[in-house]
Amino acid sequence: IGWLHRGRAAGRSAGLSVSAVALLTLTGMAWLDGGLWSDGALWLPFVPLVAVLLCRRRVALGVAALAGGGAIALVGAHALDVLSVPPGAQLLLRGPAILGALAFATALGDLYERARRVSAAEKHRRETRLRILLEGIPDALVRIDAGGVVLDYRDTDLTPLHLPADAVGQPLDAFLPEDAAQAVRRQMTESLEGALIAREHRWPHREGGMRDVEVRTLPLQGEVVALIRDVTEMRAAERLRDEFVAAVSHELRTPLTSIEGSLKLLSGGIGGRVEGKTAELLELGLRNATRLRSLIDDLLDVRKIAEGQFSLELREVQVDEVVARLEQLHRAAAEARGLRLVTRVEATGLVLADPERLVQAISNLVSNAMQHSPEGGRVTLVARNAEGAIRIAVEDEGEGVAPRDRQRIFRPFEQAVAKRHGVGTGLGLHIARELVERMNGRIGVEEASDGGAAFFVELRRVEVVEPASSRSATRT
Repeated sequence: IGWLHRGRAAGRSAGLSVSAVALLTLTGMAWLDGGLWSDGALWLPFVPLVAVLLCRRRVALGVAALAGGGAIALVGAHALDVLSVPPGAQLLLRGPAILGALAFATALGDLYERARRVSAAEKHRRETRLRILLEGIPDALVRIDAGGVVLDYRDTDLTPLHLPADAVGQPLDAFLPEDAAQAVRRQMTESLEGALIAREHRWPHREGGMRDVEVRTLPLQGEVVALIRDVTEMRAAERLRDEFVAAVSHELRTPLTSIEGSLKLLSGGIGGRVEGKTAELLELGLRNATRLRSLIDDLLDVRKIAEGQFSLELREVQVDEVVARLEQLHRAAAEARGLRLVTRVEATGLVLADPERLVQAISNLVSNAMQHSPEGGRVTLVARNAEGAIRIAVEDEGEGVAPRDRQRIFRPFEQAVAKRHGVGTGLGLHIARELVERMNGRIGVEEASDGGAAFFVELRRVEVVEPASSRSATRT
């Protein structure tokens, strides 16, 4: 009557309705997924009874035919697979053997149906979890194909996307000005290559004006999912904070400089000899004035960095001179805290850097190490070779920095652990990172050999080219 293939509806394939058929006949020859059907016809008088029983169990038919060494298993009126029979066993397929094969196919049909139900239930559970997760995200969500056409979107009250109701099926570019559309297209193209990207854009608002919008895009099976967040108020608050900090810092810096200078003069004996308790109080006041001035300088530096007003003058710098200067700057402070400052120069040479800013960056690392070191501990400042670069490391004997915190501590106002000596602002490491990266260097932290923290700065070594006349003189 016709061929029966895996996955094809049996009724349509054979021109019959399987649930109503009384007899099923297969003729001709065909390869069916592991079973070879040969010429001839085989009538199965048991099929109607089996069909009725299986219909009640929500399975149309468990098995259809036996011939030429195989049996087709049908589930839900579809060919599921072929049950192969070893060569030479055909003569045994009579009476009880056929019934056994039918029973086996029935069990196979039940198993398939249970698996289908479990799969459908699991799919429903996953879809429900995904829907709950997406509904809990405060961002607007847009699903876009590779051509930039909107496939689906969800708006929120917190982040109004303001797409029209008929946006699905239209390019996202149609709802953005040209410059914003080009920026989004570039971001989508990069995301399709497999990257999660977060960038900020300026988009027009339907009620007028421009909004600061953060767009995070990630690839998903040839499409791009964009999470869009309105950060206008957040950025405005940050600008207000920065302006306030800058204004207060400028207003404090001038009188504080005067106070610090006056305390230095008094400590030096300009008003007469200073002794005992008076000397201690003057020293305490001077130390705190210096610390406060350093804090104000850090705040001003952070603002300059954020606004791109931080300029560097790069030139060739001798590493051993940098180490010597750092030792001179921090020796007294280390001794005052009961610490030993050890310096070693294992590598000499030139690096390209701003000398003042390099000293400032590494000074922040040394100060950080002293603040986290136990009393009587040691802080080591060492210069080493590092594959075409020179590494200046600052090692302490403190608690160290956990791997999960080794990126976070370089952010502004972040600290990994409480400091042993005084309270820090969390700005020193951030400023050090910004300075080093602007000098094309690398900064990081590792575990020291004694279990503490080892902060390091790496700068590319400057290769010194020997003059030709000098090389000639050396050869002779």
